[in-house]
Parts: sequence; C-alpha cells; structure tokens
Amino acid sequence: MIKLLFKTEQEVEKILEEVPITRTSDNLLFVEYWRRHAPTVPFFEFWEHPRRFKCAVYKTVERNRRKIQERRPELKEGLTAELREQAEMAYYEYARGG
Repeated sequence: MIKLLFKTEQEVEKILEEVPITRTSDNLLFVEYWRRHAPTVPFFEFWEHPRRFKCAVYKTVERNRRKIQERRPELKEGLTAELREQAEMAYYEYARGG
C-alpha cells in the first residue's frame, strides 16, 4: 500500500507538470490519471474500482495533489488556489457553527 502511495505521488506530480489544466480541477486530474493507467477500461468502472487496476482512488489522487502543491507552489494555478482557500475558510466557519 505504501509503495502505491509513493508511486501515485510521483505520477500525480508528473501530470501536474505536463498537463497544466489538471492544476485547476481534481476531476480533470483524475481523468488524466485514468487515461494514463487504464484508457481501455470504461471510466466509470475505473472510478468505482481503481484498485482492480492497481491504481489509487480519487481521494488519494486529490490528497497527493494537495501535498505536491504545498511543496511546489509553482504547480498551483493562482485563481483556483485562491478559490480553494476561500472554500476552506467558509467550511471552517461553518464547522465552528458560525
């Protein structure tokens, strides 16, 4: 499992470098991840059962994107990063009951 996590992190970083549009959307990032790993498999089958194909689930790809962008801010897209931060702050406010 740990090996898959490290491999996924490397792959997500490569995708973020090579396909800048994936920096703006985790959905686009996951579609590109699927395209590179199992393009002959119907997307929704991959979405529901990526482990069948020895791949990471959507949330793992998303978490890797966050980790990579923390370490390498040049792989963030400015407006998207700002909107994500605003959404996170709104959620924290909501969680506090305010």
